[in-house]
Amino acid sequence: MVKPEQIEPQKALAIMKVLLAAAWADGTLQLEELPALKQAITDLGLAESEEIQGLVQQPISPPLYRQFFQDYLKLHPSEAERQYLLKWVTQVIYADDQVSVEEAYILDELREILRTSDPGEDPQLRLGEFQALFSRLLARSPRTLDRRSSHPRGAS
Repeated sequence: MVKPEQIEPQKALAIMKVLLAAAWADGTLQLEELPALKQAITDLGLAESEEIQGLVQQPISPPLYRQFFQDYLKLHPSEAERQYLLKWVTQVIYADDQVSVEEAYILDELREILRTSDPGEDPQLRLGEFQALFSRLLARSPRTLDRRSSHPRGAS
C-alpha cells in the first residue's frame, strides 16, 4: 500500500475530491463519516486546502462527482494509489453502518473500474461505462440499506 506522503500533490487532491464526492453520494455527510474524512485530509496534507474545505461544506452533485473521478483517472494512478482510494472510500462509506443505494453503487463501480483499469489505459473507455451505470442509478428512487438489519429503511 502506498503511503500518503508518496502521493503527488495533484493526485492527493484528486483522491480527496473523489472521496468527498463519494461521501456526499447519499446527499449528506454523516457525523460518523467525518473522522475518516478528516484523517484522509490530514494524511494527504490537505488540511489547509480551501478547495477541500469548501467541498466538505456543500453537497457534491453526481455530475461533479463524475468529473472528479474522470480527472482522477486522467492522472493515471498507480495500482497502489487506486487501492489507497478504494481503502478510504470503503472506510468512509461504512463508517455509519448504513450504506445507501447510491453509496453502494459508487463503491461497487469504483471497485470494478479501479481494479480492472490499467494505469496506461484510456480512462475515457471505463468512464463511459461508469457514467451510463451511474445515470441509471440516479433514475431510481433512493433507498438506504442498514447493514445491521440488511433491510431497506422504511421497509417492513
